[in-house]
Amino acid sequence: MQYTPSHYYPEEHGKGYNLTSNNWDNMFHYYRHNGSFDYFPVTINGDNVTDLVTHHAFINGRKVAFASRLKSKPNEITYNLSGIKSGAVVELPILYYHNDRVKIGNSNYSSPNVTKKTTVQVKVPRKGKTVSLKYFNSKLDNGSMLISILTWISLIIIYVKYKLSGKKG
Repeated sequence: MQYTPSHYYPEEHGKGYNLTSNNWDNMFHYYRHNGSFDYFPVTINGDNVTDLVTHHAFINGRKVAFASRLKSKPNEITYNLSGIKSGAVVELPILYYHNDRVKIGNSNYSSPNVTKKTTVQVKVPRKGKTVSLKYFNSKLDNGSMLISILTWISLIIIYVKYKLSGKKG
């Protein structure tokens, strides 16, 4: 069976998905294949979902396959823009999230240009034809991690002191 984006993002008549014995496998495939699209912004629907799932970008408004142009690392995705005329406007097939920063060519990371669909749009540079989109932790993320680590260390110290004191309980 050839799966379509409707299997990944099931919806019937704009009113959610009615799970039956006939479409049960679709629901499992939806979660098994791509995780979940539950966190997509409301601006992404219909053909926009298909374009993102199939990694199609838009170069000066023209739809182009982009899957072979990407490399990913944890919290970062890089697109190779070689072969695309400098100055061209490219809408990348990736969603923007708060704290995402973009590096175009050899520039420093900065806030990206975000489209109405909440995808990232860039202008192709003359040199260094790569674009990297990276998520940077916020101060709240870092503070929360620090508090968690200190809490675990404190709990371990308290436990070890308790065991060394010889108390039974």
